Amino acid sequence: MKHQILTLAFFLTSFFFLGITMTTFAQQNDSTTIKITLPEAKDTENAEVNLIYNHPVFYELVKKFQFTPIENNKFEYILKFAISKPQEYHISANSEWDFSLLIFPNDEIEIVLYKGNEAKFVKGKTVKENQSTYDWKKEILYRNEDFVTFEWQEAIQKMDSLTNAYLSNYEKVFEGSKPNPIFDTYFRTELKLTHIYIYNQYPFSRNRYLGEKSYDKNIYKEYRKSIPTLETDLNADYPYTNSYLNYISYNSLGEECVYEEGSSRTEFIKCQYEGLQKLTSKNKELQKTLSFTSANNTIQSIKMAGVIGIDAKEEKKLAAFLDTFLEELNKKYPNTEEVIFLEKQIKLLRKIATGSNAPAFSLKNKDGKTVSLSDLKGKYILIDFWATWCQPCIREIPFSKELEEEFSDDVTFVYVCMASKEDKWKEMVAEKGLKGLQLFTEGEQEKQMADDYQVSFFPTYILLDREGKIITKNIRPSNNGREVLKEIIEAEK
Repeated sequence: MKHQILTLAFFLTSFFFLGITMTTFAQQNDSTTIKITLPEAKDTENAEVNLIYNHPVFYELVKKFQFTPIENNKFEYILKFAISKPQEYHISANSEWDFSLLIFPNDEIEIVLYKGNEAKFVKGKTVKENQSTYDWKKEILYRNEDFVTFEWQEAIQKMDSLTNAYLSNYEKVFEGSKPNPIFDTYFRTELKLTHIYIYNQYPFSRNRYLGEKSYDKNIYKEYRKSIPTLETDLNADYPYTNSYLNYISYNSLGEECVYEEGSSRTEFIKCQYEGLQKLTSKNKELQKTLSFTSANNTIQSIKMAGVIGIDAKEEKKLAAFLDTFLEELNKKYPNTEEVIFLEKQIKLLRKIATGSNAPAFSLKNKDGKTVSLSDLKGKYILIDFWATWCQPCIREIPFSKELEEEFSDDVTFVYVCMASKEDKWKEMVAEKGLKGLQLFTEGEQEKQMADDYQVSFFPTYILLDREGKIITKNIRPSNNGREVLKEIIEAEK
């Protein structure tokens, strides 16, 4: 869930791309071997070590390969699998190590893991390249919060200095030699992408640091002008990543397709899709991938209705467009895993369409008693899906309390805590004096709730009528909560 929440922040990023070709790799399907050595310790015996591939568009389309222990050794693991072209994967080991690497066909890779989430690449076609990538990715995102204590001029200098240092270290590694050209492009683009991501995050992180309620209050025009811009080559091949595809979707068309507050999200995505199809007419692989990116943007827009201000009328337009979109994609790319996944997502979205019966649930409250949705009919129901670690959720608490005081006669306020530890949940409920109906879910029950209500980010809000039918997802306590509730209640009188 966290990963999916963080992915949305990349929509505003820019990206740089150098032209290379991977035609020779696309024709191969050779076996690649990866050997992992864990530190010899009691807590690493019989560890679970996995190789994970997330589809660059549909992040939920996960391919997971489990390493097997090498005979007579409790700390060495091996995996053999087929790969047809360079792709970004993730290694997950013993819940302590989690990092990405770019893997090539027909390679033999060896990695030694050390305590403290450290890793050493010791064998493979791109040992130096993967090590350099590991070194900066392990640190740079965590350095994001270091910049918030500085005014924007000084923060820019520090952000630029940090990125330049990583790039300089990488280039020193290859003094007197040349890196793999595909990996070189991957390294430089991913580093630059992260650089721009940190630029884009700074104003929001700075406001949180200063304790401001409004994200936009202290965003400086001069600062925005300083955010780096990058060029792209849409006819070149690349080991496509989620962040790269999102950049293309939101930055390649310039002023031709711009989404502004109050405009039609459906028309924007249509414009985006048609424009990208023209731009990538010579790159069929990218064209196909971006088709599903546009479809996924439609899905996420419906899921995020309450965040981006989509009303019920626009939501219906998006849903109709998505159905038509699926028909077109099914004809162009029949029986692909993307089409099959898209069909499943649309079915799930229909379950929470405006006017539909809200999916039933039975969850425990803070006293351990089970509460069902059917028990709550008679009042309007505002469901808040949140997590204890979610700062935007916590910032909504004072506004939710205000709504409870004003509308408690007509509205039942239901708070469903997810992706959290139960003891932390109970502690926060008591510490912050949270009222309303506090419910908790975990494990398979949590997964079912996330699927049924299409919760992919926090906080998510859904308003139900007195019969348990969905009214809208376009409601947020700090934004339009009072207006929406007042309007529907007064309309009954």
